[in-house]
Formats: sequence, C-alpha cells, structure tokens
Amino acid sequence: RRPEVLRPLGALVVANAAISCLESTIARYLLDTFGFATGQVGALFLLVSVPSCLMSGSAGPIGNRIGRVPLVRMGLILQGLFTMLGPKNVFWVECISLLGLGIGMGAIDGAAPPLLGEVAEDL
Repeated sequence: RRPEVLRPLGALVVANAAISCLESTIARYLLDTFGFATGQVGALFLLVSVPSCLMSGSAGPIGNRIGRVPLVRMGLILQGLFTMLGPKNVFWVECISLLGLGIGMGAIDGAAPPLLGEVAEDL
C-alpha cells in the first residue's frame, strides 16, 4: 500500500483499461459509423498498434533523458486528450485520435514497468 508502488500500477491499469475498452468496441463503431469492412477495421487499428510499439521501444531512452515519472504522466495526458478529441464521426479526427492513443499507451507501457522495478529495488 505504498504510494510509490500504487502510482505506476494505477497508470498501467488506467492506460490498459482505456485500450481494452477501445479494442472491444471500435470494430462495431467503425462498421456502423463509416461502413468499413472487417479488413479495413483491422488496418485502421494499426494506427494504435504501430505507434504504441514504436513508443514502447523509445520510452527507455526518453525516460532516461527526461525521467520515467514525467514520461508516464505525459502518456496519461496524451491518452486523455486524444480520447476527448473532437467529433468522432469525422474520419481524419478519428485517425489522429488513434495515433495519439497509441503514442500515449506506448509511453506508459514502456516507462511504467522499469519505474516499478526501481521502486521495488528501493523497498
């Protein structure tokens, strides 16, 4: 019940809960709103997956440079802002929103586990 452990764990839970909600609902939404075929839905979901993977790999060097805590905070802010971004029935807004969500998710997933390792080492 230490705050230094609960903060990064909470960030991981919030970030992964947001993406899991997106994964479970985006297919139906894209089919209904934009009339996409299932293959197009999968291709569009790459707008979340690819930036997330790239940012996860970049999070180590960035976290070493600016600190892991600020990077996790930035990831949470990015996820929140891009979730709230504009009308979601406009395709280009949806694309930008998905890109931002992926970047935010990658920042958190890449920086929070090493942060937890640092905290565990200090206990």
